[in-house]
Amino acid sequence: ILLVAVIVAGSLYFAFHKSSDNTPKTTQQGTQTQATTWKTYTDSDTGFTIKYPSQYTVKASPAPINEWGSRSFLTVDDNPGSTSSLPRAVPMTVGLQKQPVTASGKIYHTIAEYQQGGTAAQMVQNVPDPDGEITTVNGTQALLYHFPPSDMTGIAGDSYTFIKDNLIYNVGINPNDPLAVEMLKSLSWSK
Repeated sequence: ILLVAVIVAGSLYFAFHKSSDNTPKTTQQGTQTQATTWKTYTDSDTGFTIKYPSQYTVKASPAPINEWGSRSFLTVDDNPGSTSSLPRAVPMTVGLQKQPVTASGKIYHTIAEYQQGGTAAQMVQNVPDPDGEITTVNGTQALLYHFPPSDMTGIAGDSYTFIKDNLIYNVGINPNDPLAVEMLKSLSWSK
Protein backbone atom coordinates (compact mmCIF):
# COMPACT_ATOMS: atom_id res chain seq x y z
CA ILE A 1 0.00 0.00 0.00
CA LEU A 2 2.86 2.35 0.86
CA LEU A 3 4.53 1.64 -2.50
CA VAL A 4 1.29 2.39 -4.39
CA ALA A 5 0.88 5.65 -2.43
CA VAL A 6 4.44 6.72 -3.31
CA ILE A 7 3.89 5.91 -7.01
CA VAL A 8 0.59 7.84 -7.10
CA ALA A 9 2.12 10.82 -5.29
CA GLY A 10 5.13 10.81 -7.62
CA SER A 11 2.88 10.61 -10.69
CA LEU A 12 0.77 13.54 -9.47
CA TYR A 13 3.89 15.58 -8.70
CA PHE A 14 5.34 14.85 -12.18
CA ALA A 15 2.02 15.61 -13.93
CA PHE A 16 1.61 18.91 -12.05
CA HIS A 17 5.13 20.13 -12.80
CA LYS A 18 5.06 18.96 -16.40
CA SER A 19 1.79 20.83 -17.06
CA SER A 20 3.23 24.07 -15.60
CA ASP A 21 6.15 24.08 -18.07
CA ASN A 22 5.89 27.37 -20.00
CA THR A 23 8.88 26.92 -22.33
CA PRO A 24 8.19 27.43 -26.04
CA LYS A 25 7.40 24.27 -27.92
CA THR A 26 9.10 23.47 -31.21
CA THR A 27 8.62 20.62 -33.65
CA GLN A 28 11.05 19.17 -36.14
CA GLN A 29 10.03 19.10 -39.79
CA GLY A 30 12.82 17.98 -42.10
CA THR A 31 15.98 19.82 -41.11
CA GLN A 32 14.34 23.02 -39.92
CA THR A 33 12.63 23.65 -36.59
CA GLN A 34 9.18 25.18 -36.84
CA ALA A 35 8.11 27.42 -33.97
CA THR A 36 4.95 29.48 -33.93
CA THR A 37 5.99 31.63 -30.97
CA TRP A 38 8.94 33.34 -32.63
CA LYS A 39 9.34 36.91 -33.90
CA THR A 40 11.59 38.29 -36.63
CA TYR A 41 13.99 41.21 -36.28
CA THR A 42 15.40 42.86 -39.42
CA ASP A 43 17.82 45.79 -39.38
CA SER A 44 16.75 48.21 -42.12
CA ASP A 45 20.30 49.45 -42.85
CA THR A 46 22.11 46.11 -43.17
CA GLY A 47 19.30 43.65 -43.91
CA PHE A 48 20.51 41.48 -41.01
CA THR A 49 17.59 39.25 -40.01
CA ILE A 50 17.14 36.93 -37.07
CA LYS A 51 14.24 35.01 -35.55
CA TYR A 52 13.96 34.94 -31.77
CA PRO A 53 11.52 33.58 -29.17
CA SER A 54 8.62 35.99 -28.57
CA GLN A 55 9.31 36.15 -24.81
CA TYR A 56 12.84 37.51 -25.51
CA THR A 57 13.68 41.09 -26.42
CA VAL A 58 16.07 42.50 -28.99
CA LYS A 59 18.11 45.49 -27.90
CA ALA A 60 19.44 46.97 -31.13
CA SER A 61 21.90 49.79 -31.63
CA PRO A 62 21.17 50.88 -35.17
CA ALA A 63 23.42 53.57 -36.56
CA PRO A 64 23.96 54.82 -40.10
CA ILE A 65 26.53 52.54 -41.69
CA ASN A 66 28.86 55.39 -42.70
CA GLU A 67 29.21 56.90 -39.20
CA TRP A 68 31.14 54.27 -37.23
CA GLY A 69 33.92 51.68 -37.34
CA SER A 70 33.14 48.98 -34.77
CA ARG A 71 30.18 48.71 -32.41
CA SER A 72 27.80 46.50 -30.50
CA PHE A 73 24.98 45.83 -32.93
CA LEU A 74 22.35 43.93 -30.97
CA THR A 75 21.67 41.74 -27.96
CA VAL A 76 18.94 39.13 -27.67
CA ASP A 77 17.97 39.05 -24.00
CA ASP A 78 16.07 36.18 -22.37
CA ASN A 79 15.48 38.11 -19.11
CA PRO A 80 15.03 41.78 -20.04
CA GLY A 81 13.49 42.71 -16.69
CA SER A 82 16.46 41.50 -14.65
CA THR A 83 17.68 44.00 -12.06
CA SER A 84 20.61 41.87 -10.89
CA SER A 85 23.99 43.55 -10.93
CA LEU A 86 25.73 40.19 -11.38
CA PRO A 87 27.12 39.40 -14.83
CA ARG A 88 25.08 36.90 -16.79
CA ALA A 89 25.21 35.39 -20.22
CA VAL A 90 22.52 36.32 -22.72
CA PRO A 91 21.50 33.92 -25.51
CA MET A 92 23.02 36.02 -28.31
CA THR A 93 25.12 39.12 -28.94
CA VAL A 94 26.11 40.59 -32.29
CA GLY A 95 29.00 42.95 -32.85
CA LEU A 96 29.60 44.73 -36.12
CA GLN A 97 32.77 46.08 -37.71
CA LYS A 98 32.92 48.20 -40.81
CA GLN A 99 35.76 47.39 -43.19
CA PRO A 100 38.62 48.09 -43.68
CA VAL A 101 39.53 46.15 -40.56
CA THR A 102 41.23 48.40 -38.02
CA ALA A 103 43.86 45.79 -37.06
CA SER A 104 45.13 45.33 -40.62
CA GLY A 105 43.71 48.17 -42.68
CA LYS A 106 42.48 45.58 -45.20
CA ILE A 107 39.13 44.70 -46.73
CA TYR A 108 38.20 41.01 -46.79
CA HIS A 109 35.62 39.57 -49.16
CA THR A 110 35.48 36.00 -47.88
CA ILE A 111 35.83 34.24 -44.54
CA ALA A 112 38.71 32.14 -45.90
CA GLU A 113 40.59 35.30 -46.91
CA TYR A 114 39.95 36.81 -43.47
CA GLN A 115 41.19 33.65 -41.72
CA GLN A 116 44.25 33.13 -43.94
CA GLY A 117 45.29 36.79 -43.68
CA GLY A 118 45.93 36.30 -39.95
CA THR A 119 43.69 39.19 -38.91
CA ALA A 120 41.05 36.86 -37.49
CA ALA A 121 43.60 35.34 -35.08
CA GLN A 122 44.66 38.85 -33.98
CA MET A 123 41.06 39.75 -33.16
CA VAL A 124 40.45 36.89 -30.67
CA GLN A 125 42.01 36.07 -27.32
CA ASN A 126 41.83 33.12 -24.94
CA VAL A 127 40.71 30.53 -27.48
CA PRO A 128 42.30 27.09 -27.85
CA ASP A 129 42.44 27.42 -31.68
CA PRO A 130 43.18 31.03 -32.72
CA ASP A 131 42.74 30.12 -36.39
CA GLY A 132 39.15 28.97 -35.81
CA GLU A 133 37.31 26.66 -38.17
CA ILE A 134 35.37 27.51 -41.28
CA THR A 135 31.77 26.31 -41.12
CA THR A 136 28.44 27.10 -42.78
CA VAL A 137 25.39 28.56 -41.03
CA ASN A 138 22.12 28.75 -42.95
CA GLY A 139 24.02 28.69 -46.26
CA THR A 140 26.55 31.39 -45.28
CA GLN A 141 30.21 30.71 -44.51
CA ALA A 142 31.40 31.63 -41.04
CA LEU A 143 34.55 31.40 -38.95
CA LEU A 144 33.80 29.57 -35.69
CA TYR A 145 35.66 29.98 -32.40
CA HIS A 146 34.96 27.97 -29.24
CA PHE A 147 35.60 30.00 -26.07
CA PRO A 148 36.18 28.35 -22.69
CA PRO A 149 33.82 29.17 -19.79
CA SER A 150 33.93 32.81 -18.77
CA ASP A 151 35.38 33.75 -15.37
CA MET A 152 32.33 35.94 -14.72
CA THR A 153 29.46 33.73 -15.89
CA GLY A 154 31.01 30.26 -15.95
CA ILE A 155 29.44 29.67 -19.38
CA ALA A 156 31.37 28.65 -22.51
CA GLY A 157 30.58 30.47 -25.73
CA ASP A 158 30.83 30.11 -29.47
CA SER A 159 31.60 33.04 -31.74
CA TYR A 160 30.70 33.01 -35.43
CA THR A 161 32.24 35.61 -37.74
CA PHE A 162 30.43 36.43 -40.99
CA ILE A 163 31.35 38.82 -43.81
CA LYS A 164 28.53 40.48 -45.70
CA ASP A 165 29.25 43.36 -48.09
CA ASN A 166 31.73 45.65 -46.29
CA LEU A 167 30.73 44.50 -42.79
CA ILE A 168 32.06 41.85 -40.42
CA TYR A 169 29.49 40.39 -38.01
CA ASN A 170 30.61 38.66 -34.79
CA VAL A 171 27.74 36.58 -33.41
CA GLY A 172 28.23 35.12 -29.93
CA ILE A 173 25.96 32.40 -28.55
CA ASN A 174 25.75 29.92 -25.70
CA PRO A 175 26.16 26.62 -27.60
CA ASN A 176 24.40 24.73 -24.81
CA ASP A 177 21.22 26.81 -25.15
CA PRO A 178 18.96 25.14 -27.78
CA LEU A 179 17.04 28.39 -28.39
CA ALA A 180 20.29 30.30 -29.03
CA VAL A 181 21.32 27.61 -31.52
CA GLU A 182 17.94 27.92 -33.29
CA MET A 183 18.35 31.72 -33.44
CA LEU A 184 21.77 31.25 -35.03
CA LYS A 185 20.30 28.87 -37.63
CA SER A 186 17.70 31.50 -38.58
CA LEU A 187 20.29 34.21 -39.28
CA SER A 188 20.14 35.69 -42.79
CA TRP A 189 20.37 38.94 -44.76
CA SER A 190 17.43 40.38 -46.66
CA LYS A 191 19.59 42.62 -48.89
